[in-house]
Amino acid sequence: MTAPTGQVVRDLFRSRWAMVATIVALFATAVAYAPVFSFWWDKWLERDGYYSHTLFVPLASAALVILARRRLGSLPLKPSVLGLAIMAPAAIVAWVGRMSLTPSLMGLMFPFYLFGGVFAVLGWAAARALSFPIFFLLFMCVLPESITAALSSRMQAASIALSAALLNAVSIDAVAQGTRIHLPNTWVQVGEPCSGFRLVVSTFAVATFLAYIRSLPLWRRISIVALSVPLGLVTNTVRISSIATVGELWGGPAMVSVHDWTGWLVLFIAAAILLWLSKPSVAKGELAATAELGSPAPVIGRHRSYAAWVTAVALVFAFAALAFQPSARGRLIETFEDVPISIGGWTGADIDPGDSARSVPNSSVLMRVYQKPSGKRADLTIVYGLDPADLHRPEQYLASSGWATDSRKTVTIRAPGGDSHPARLLRLSQPGYPDLLCLYWFAGKEGRTAELASRKLSVFKTALLSGSKEPTALVTLTSLAGDDAALQEKPLLALAGLLDPHVTRMVSQPE
Repeated sequence: MTAPTGQVVRDLFRSRWAMVATIVALFATAVAYAPVFSFWWDKWLERDGYYSHTLFVPLASAALVILARRRLGSLPLKPSVLGLAIMAPAAIVAWVGRMSLTPSLMGLMFPFYLFGGVFAVLGWAAARALSFPIFFLLFMCVLPESITAALSSRMQAASIALSAALLNAVSIDAVAQGTRIHLPNTWVQVGEPCSGFRLVVSTFAVATFLAYIRSLPLWRRISIVALSVPLGLVTNTVRISSIATVGELWGGPAMVSVHDWTGWLVLFIAAAILLWLSKPSVAKGELAATAELGSPAPVIGRHRSYAAWVTAVALVFAFAALAFQPSARGRLIETFEDVPISIGGWTGADIDPGDSARSVPNSSVLMRVYQKPSGKRADLTIVYGLDPADLHRPEQYLASSGWATDSRKTVTIRAPGGDSHPARLLRLSQPGYPDLLCLYWFAGKEGRTAELASRKLSVFKTALLSGSKEPTALVTLTSLAGDDAALQEKPLLALAGLLDPHVTRMVSQPE
């Protein structure tokens, strides 16, 4: 026998026990997820970030629940142990994310954790009815930096190419070169914030919300969601082309002025198009019933049992989060004194890293030009940060600057003492510039590697066991490729071998 959820909840909350259990469970969840909430808030309000749309997400989910409260109150209540089977693993994965200092992983588990709790206490009917409002919260979660960087760079390249094509189509000569679009009288720099990724994510969230609340056939809902991605890309292309046109006709100050407000304008235009495409016949207003109404026979005892288990899981999660506090230890090298200014016939000169020093959180950046008396030159860049998740492979960020990777191979760096390790050697090209050689590797206390993924895995394991992340250094050496790249590789590898012991000493020093 089952009873309507609304009746049972009202009966439960007449008891002091239920009120205390609910407050304890919610408080324990808030304590465990406090670092994630803080991390989310910082990302949501980040200037030129990708998550400005997320403030709309929890409000939309809450509105859906409020609108459906009457229907939810009539659904049958059947508490289920399967909810705990979802909630407990989600809590474990979230705890792993907390211990490994990976808040994005912990955050992605929040909707699953919440869904499991609802499933366990209220049963499948209520959990299914609330599944969209709960999992819609995934749109407010912050993705790992490696994913956002990869998607953003691809979106950036597509936006630049399409914008140049559109400008040429309207008889404005435009040439896409790297992250710039060159016009006869001006040029436009298309940075990652203008790549279109933020707009695509926003339109995708709006389309998903509209597809749910509109009374439409399934094929139309799928079509609206699918069209949101090209719609975001097209509207961003129109925005970039419009900014470029204004700059070409009226100059730089007018272009900057238009840039500042067109971002919101194209978002509203995209949302209006999605509203028009949805053309609802009848708005849902409330969530549809997902089960037959049952008998009003009380099942308070069983409900209390599952509520107690949910509270217990929340308490264990909170206790584990508090008892095993991670800490971001690691010494950031400000002066890079361990890296010699002159070595093996090479003489170095430091240059100001500028914005590069602020592009990676909690890191220090060294940029140095080494030269030999013969005129041979190599540029050294070391990014030394607390979290390898903030680092990216050079192929990735160089592609966003217009550099194409023509070849990629694994080489061996040999230090004077005989120690060796793998590194990656790239040959890069961009129209209008000489080809480059780029040699890079990642260094940490656990060793050196050419693979960022293996470095991240190593740091993840260390963080999980010790509750702290060891710093990682990305070491990059670049030089002109010349006509004979194989001949130019030798001095670059030789310099890398000379510098390697000093970089290793730097990252291996005790904190």
